[in-house]
Amino acid sequence: MIKLYALLFLVSIMGGCAYYYKDTQSRLELLTTSLAVAETAAKANELVIAQMEATRILNQQNIKALEEDLKVATVYKNELIQKLRRHNLTVLTMQKPGLIERRVNDASKKILEDLQTITAD
Repeated sequence: MIKLYALLFLVSIMGGCAYYYKDTQSRLELLTTSLAVAETAAKANELVIAQMEATRILNQQNIKALEEDLKVATVYKNELIQKLRRHNLTVLTMQKPGLIERRVNDASKKILEDLQTITAD
């Protein structure tokens, strides 16, 4: 009888070990699959980060170029303001209307042509 109990005990231990082994193997498969998915997502994230970094560098370069253009435009604007202050157009128009009118009309025409050129396809 003791031998029978010992045999049943050994069989149950072996059955438990077999169940534990199968359960562990299924967990390992699940974890391996999850790891593969996580690695794929990590690689995709690294690619996106690299693209975002490249875009950031390009944006910084564009911003620097625009800042330089803004400085040039500001200098030009200040020069124009100084010219307009030196030349009182109201007084010049009263003194020499034909001369001023022709210049203003020519300049207006040129500006309109430039705007049409810029906005045309």
